[in-house]
Amino acid sequence: MMKKSLLFLLTSLLTIPAFAQSYAPEYRYNIGIYGGLAPITRLYGVTDFTKDEKSLPNMFGIVANYYAMDHLQVGIDINTNSEWSAKSSSYLYGEDGKGLGYVGTRYLYADRVFNTTVRVNGLVPMYDNLRDNRSNFYYGVAVGAIFTVNDGTNVNAQFGNQPGNQYTYISEYHYEPAAGYTFGLQFGMEWYTKGRFGVNAEFAPRFAHLNTVDNRVAGRNGPYDLFSFPVTVGIRYRFGTGGFYRF
Repeated sequence: MMKKSLLFLLTSLLTIPAFAQSYAPEYRYNIGIYGGLAPITRLYGVTDFTKDEKSLPNMFGIVANYYAMDHLQVGIDINTNSEWSAKSSSYLYGEDGKGLGYVGTRYLYADRVFNTTVRVNGLVPMYDNLRDNRSNFYYGVAVGAIFTVNDGTNVNAQFGNQPGNQYTYISEYHYEPAAGYTFGLQFGMEWYTKGRFGVNAEFAPRFAHLNTVDNRVAGRNGPYDLFSFPVTVGIRYRFGTGGFYRF
């Protein structure tokens, strides 16, 4: 009896993988668009003069993925972020050392940010009737390039609208354009209808290292680092017949 039970268990373990490989995934590719919010941290690696609130950038992007195997997905992601900025307040003194009062300065790290990353995801596919792939949980890594667009200028203002250099202060400090690399993780879920369309949600923390040269200070105001934490939702469209097998 024991030998028959062991034989049945062994046969079952060998049969399940074979059964799992008997059907090819329905679709080979997916493409999608998404949007959401991407909060940022302070700058690291340089003096960060900001003390008050940070901006809350929005994000918009497109993504394309290839199902290399049932549990492996590779793809490319191109997205853009709105303004990276922060504010700080400081006390202004006149030429005679007399205190004038508090003024605010806005530090614009980037007017617009562009990212291009390559992604590799592990998949946990979920099937209807062990056959129709209706949803996937995915987790993976991404690495790529990052660029910022900015004009590198200063904006001056007059304290209390009073004339004279002693009342002049920098109200906006714009960083120079920058380029660098980014890497991070992503965790997400995609749900499909019985057809080709679906929706997805994703959390994708990223680290960015950027370099820029600022001629106003005869050198770099970088390299600097920061973290962002995008949370997005989007739609997906899958296409391309299977023709390969799960593992």
